[in-house]
Amino acid sequence: MKKLIASAFFFCLFVSAVLFIGSCQSVEVLDEAAGVGKDSTGLIQDSEGDLHLPIDFAEKYPLLADSEARKKRMHWFMDATLGFYPDYGLHAYIGNFFKGRSVTSSDMMLHFGNFPPAEYEAIAEEFKMPEVTVEQFMARVDQIGAEYVVLNAKSHDGFTMFDSKFTEYDIVDAPAEGRDLYAALIPVLKARGIKVGFHYSILDWYHPSQAVLNDDGIKQPVDIIPLMNEGQKPVYIEYMKNQLKELITRYGADMF
Repeated sequence: MKKLIASAFFFCLFVSAVLFIGSCQSVEVLDEAAGVGKDSTGLIQDSEGDLHLPIDFAEKYPLLADSEARKKRMHWFMDATLGFYPDYGLHAYIGNFFKGRSVTSSDMMLHFGNFPPAEYEAIAEEFKMPEVTVEQFMARVDQIGAEYVVLNAKSHDGFTMFDSKFTEYDIVDAPAEGRDLYAALIPVLKARGIKVGFHYSILDWYHPSQAVLNDDGIKQPVDIIPLMNEGQKPVYIEYMKNQLKELITRYGADMF
């Protein structure tokens, strides 16, 4: 547990989400004669290059289109003001110093430390959470007075901090850990009326869609913003959506 966050953090998340949505939009002009095209999200591009919502947007996406309903759903967040972000993960386990190299932010260790990914990924074999009980966690929430908690679902290193059936690179499959802390914690938070959000990094240095391989198929040190391997973007997007769905359906995520 090392960070307190306030509303500004979620502004950053919002901006990140907007940037990600933009990065997923490869606009293709389907009717050059008319100067109008559609991308995969249904947005329409006019002859000036501006994007517009389609006429049937409200019909297809009523929860997004209804601004009053959206305000009502987020009203609790505007009232809550204070949240708690305990940033668990492999990066937090090793901290800012690993094998003689130091970084200012541990979640960037794999990139700025310039490690062969196999060395970093081996940390999962010894990874062990601090001896934090649900009771101790709730005592800290009470001490802080937090009205929502944001848990780390997946950082840039790709290690998943919940039990995901779509990867074995997760906390439950970690030999030294093997427990799903969130499965025990979240029902207690919910019972107290505390909202639960998840931080889920879109960047993933572990997933094969973004891995940099040499001629022998061995992973190379990662790029801070890796290029998708050819034909792998749809594969990763499906993986990401599957995990987000797990966080919603199994863990009851209130926000991302």
